[in-house]
Amino acid sequence: MHTSDKPLAYGELLRIVSRFSIEIKERGNKCFLFHPNINGRPAIYTLHKPHRKNDEYSRPVVAAIRRRFGISLEDFYSKK
Repeated sequence: MHTSDKPLAYGELLRIVSRFSIEIKERGNKCFLFHPNINGRPAIYTLHKPHRKNDEYSRPVVAAIRRRFGISLEDFYSKK
């Protein structure tokens, strides 16, 4: 069980959010995470793609994505 967010690599982050019916659209050096209905409204989060394959997104970025899409810490890190 996680007590806080952890830094995540680009591929791992996309794999996790795709479990929550979040659409992933990539354009150029940006990635758009989109869900049509979060609390009755569409939600979007824009990420810049990493420069290097092993770069990770920081804890605050991962936490912001979870909050934007209303995903609890336990659900986000569960292995479903």
